[in-house]
Amino acid sequence: MVSLSMEVFIVCHKLRRWSREKWILRLHADGREKIFALSHRDTEKKRASAVAHRMWVILGRIRMEAPG
Repeated sequence: MVSLSMEVFIVCHKLRRWSREKWILRLHADGREKIFALSHRDTEKKRASAVAHRMWVILGRIRMEAPG
């Protein structure tokens, strides 16, 4: 099974190829993932929301592909 830290690495790696802006993924202490998209240049909520949604989609895809 893919660990959560590995999922985070894969997500951040994929996002880095899509955008030169820096996107940050935070994990809450209780284990539930909470995703925040932050950018130094573009702080528009719509854009941040779209990227956060894209990250959720990738996380879900990784989970489905993970054996076990």
